[in-house]
Formats: sequence, structure tokens, C-alpha cells
Amino acid sequence: MSRPPYFYLSYAHSGPSSEDAPVTTDHEVYRFYTELSEAVAREASLPLDSKVGFIDQEIELGADSNAAIATALAAAQVFVPLYSPCYFNKSWPVRERHAFRHRLERLGLPGTAHQIPVLWTPFLPWEVNEDIRQASMLGHDIPEYLENGVRALSLLTMFESAYQEIRRRLAEYIVEFARGDLLGISPPPDLSTQPEAAPSDAQIVVAVIAPSEEDLPAGRLSRHYGSANRLWRPYAGQAQPIADYVAATAARLGAVALVGGFAEVSDQFIRRPAILLIDPWIIRTEGGRQALDAVRQAAEQWVAPLLVIDGDEPFRAAESNHLADEVIALMVKSGARKVHKVSRLEEFVNLLPRLITDVLNQFLQHRARPDAAPGKRFSLREQPPTINGKVEP
Repeated sequence: MSRPPYFYLSYAHSGPSSEDAPVTTDHEVYRFYTELSEAVAREASLPLDSKVGFIDQEIELGADSNAAIATALAAAQVFVPLYSPCYFNKSWPVRERHAFRHRLERLGLPGTAHQIPVLWTPFLPWEVNEDIRQASMLGHDIPEYLENGVRALSLLTMFESAYQEIRRRLAEYIVEFARGDLLGISPPPDLSTQPEAAPSDAQIVVAVIAPSEEDLPAGRLSRHYGSANRLWRPYAGQAQPIADYVAATAARLGAVALVGGFAEVSDQFIRRPAILLIDPWIIRTEGGRQALDAVRQAAEQWVAPLLVIDGDEPFRAAESNHLADEVIALMVKSGARKVHKVSRLEEFVNLLPRLITDVLNQFLQHRARPDAAPGKRFSLREQPPTINGKVEP
């Protein structure tokens, strides 16, 4: 990036509502981002296709998403959070906001400097606090904005003039901040508050069945593997182990993940929803079939097996697919509800939000918490992260 981004757009990610929902999520947020970017470029007298902002939906496939986000938070001149009730009830956007404010504090600036909050969706009267009042200031004289939020304004033609005015003001303020006292580029923040979640804190489990460097099948390339099976990287150029990518995606959807090899975390399947990442080449290792057979003991409805076939070795594609068919047959025999299979990185990235959402929903539908009162379902957020500990009326 030639210059620091003018703004960082922060929002609450929304997973697909069902397995049949489109896999592309948050498209309304992205459309707003692209239109705002054009408005900022126009205000700054730059070409309309200039890279002036940051949104996590534009992170390249296979990149370390946490590192990309941290780098952008350390460089952006303005933080633009899209406030909705979900924004304050999901850990990831609150974490982004905290990281930017901490950057300002280290620079000796007020915690609210260089931030322009936006009302994305409306709040109920008793939910309004100082944060929401600050977001209201952007359109304090535009009733349509105060009553409906920017999302509705961007979707309905009857609000077009109000939407254009809000977008114009926001772009003007962003450029004014960015042209003023530059923040400079700070060290990237550590966004992982729990690099290794404890089982008691986890809301979803990410388990890996794959070889490690020590037990590779004949002919497999060691660059895909690490000292532990959880370090498996099936795709060329992939910066993160695939399990860590799943954990990062779950975090942005509001769930804390416990990551590990199947043998290490499978005891959690009975009390946690899970994504089970499987390398079909495991079947060629010593003990591989026994490992797959052990899944029989963990074949809950809220455990989703996902076979991942890398495309890095085209000459072995037929063999990889043959092994995948063998694994699927074993999984079905073990009682798996459904076995998913992907062979391309893009296919994997598109499927993941839907798959995570599905296992969370399946868990809520079919598994009551053992120590809960009769009829009470397990809550994924017993103590949701909020601002200053609570949202005051």
C-alpha cells in the first residue's frame, strides 16, 4: 500500500441464516464501502478507483487475515465503525475498536479522536448510550438517518437524497481528518486475546486430521505440513495453517475457537459444535484408518467433517480424489450427517461462513447444555463483550 488508508471500515459480520442461504455475506456493507471509497477519492481529488480504505472482505485468498487486519488498524487515519446492536454483542468488532483506541492513547490522543461512528441500523430507545449519540451526530439534522440508519438509506430509493448527503458528509470528514495531523504508522496490535482458547471458553472446536512432517505418506510434499498436524497448509501460498484460518473466521462471526489435532480436542465434540478438517492422505499413514474410525465416537449432528483436497499437485489429483472417496465412505459408515469436500482455496473460503453458522445452529437445535435448567438451550454468548461492561439506557 503506497500510503496509509484514509479509513478502516469496522462492522459486525453476519453469517448466512441457513445452509441454503447465499455464501456471500455482508454484501450490503461492501457496497456501502465501495461507494464511500469513491466519495472519499472524489473529495481527495484522487482517481475514483484509488485504494483509500480498508475492509476485510478485500483480503487476498490465502493471506493471514489477522495480520492484514492488524496492519490496517495500525496505519488507517480514520476508524469508521458501523454501529448496530450486533456490533456491541460480537467480540471481533469491539476488539477492532479497542485496538484503534489503544493506538490513539499511545499517541497521547483522546480515545474518540479520528473516529467517525455511523448508525448502520436503528437502536431501540432504551439501547441508546453515548456511543450511539456520537454516531447520531453525523446526521443529526436528517430524520431519515436517525430513524432508519444508513443500511436502509442505501437500499431504498425513497431515501436516496438522504443517503447521498450522509455519504458526502462522511467522505468530507474522513478526508479532513486524514489531511490533518497524520497519525503515522504504529506497530500492528495483537488482536488475538486468546491465542489458545481454553476448552471452557471455546464456543466452537476446530479439529484437524492430517499427517505431520514425521509421518508423511510416500510422495507427499513436506511444505504442506508442520511439526504438528494442526499446522497443515493444504494450499500453495497459504500464510496461515488452515485450522487457524477457520478460527479467525469464527472469531469474526462472534465465536471463540479451540484449535487442535483430532486426538487432542475430540473429547469436546459432545459439548461443543465442531469443524473437522480432514486431509484425505491421512488414510495412507500408519494409524490413519484408525484415526478416521475414531470419528465414529464423535459423529454428533453438530460436527461437520470437511475434506480438503489441495490443488498444488495436479498430477496427483485423481489419486487425491480417490482417497477422498474412501474417506467419505468411512465417514458415512461412521454416521456422519454430511461430509463436505472442497478442492480449491476459493471454494473453501466461500463455504466456511455457511459451515460455521450451520454447526452453531445445529448445536443450539439438538444439544441442551448439561447443567442448564430444563428446556434451556446453551448460549453462545453467556457474557457478551460490551462497551464499558454494559450498554446503559
